[in-house]
Amino acid sequence: MRRKAAALALVAALVVAGAVALAPRAPKLGSEVSGDGRLAADASAALEGQQGMRALAVARVERGRVTTAGLGRGVDARTRFELGSVTKPLTGMLLSEWPGAEKCASTSRSAGWSVAGWRARMWRQHR
Repeated sequence: MRRKAAALALVAALVVAGAVALAPRAPKLGSEVSGDGRLAADASAALEGQQGMRALAVARVERGRVTTAGLGRGVDARTRFELGSVTKPLTGMLLSEWPGAEKCASTSRSAGWSVAGWRARMWRQHR
């Protein structure tokens, strides 16, 4: 009986050790940097303590001049990334900067507001 319990405990310990060893880990941003060093340092400082990124490309527009930097292995200004859910905050930023945003915020679909109508009005006004 003791041998059976010891074998069972050993198997359980091996299963737990294997699960811990094979468990997914949060991606870490690599230490490699490309592009503008100052921008890379600023981006690294802003990300202090953040997890979940393998690579990052950043751009800054200052006085009409665009600088870029890449953080992580193999990232530079030409690296392609999947768009993913980036469109949600971009849409929010566009809405917040649009001159008619206050009117849209106070109306609803039942009052005739729609995304398609908003988009058409926005592009007409800002061409």
